[in-house]
Amino acid sequence: MSLKFCKTCGTLYDEAKVECPKCAAKALEPDYDELTYDREMDKAEADRLRRKSWIQLIIGVPAFIGVLYLAGYLIKMFVLK
Repeated sequence: MSLKFCKTCGTLYDEAKVECPKCAAKALEPDYDELTYDREMDKAEADRLRRKSWIQLIIGVPAFIGVLYLAGYLIKMFVLK
């Protein structure tokens, strides 16, 4: 049995009950309709985001590979000397 704390009056009551037995305040449950962050984008915004992510990929992957080669070269140059 787990207990729930009433945010209105401070009474501890059984979690299975829907409302507080002392003040009859309903248990606060999140309104899932308000928590939805999905929204539809218009075509222009979707195209802009798609283009931006492709540019990041085209620049980011070769830059990451270059950093790995540079690190390997520096390790080979200084450690294996």
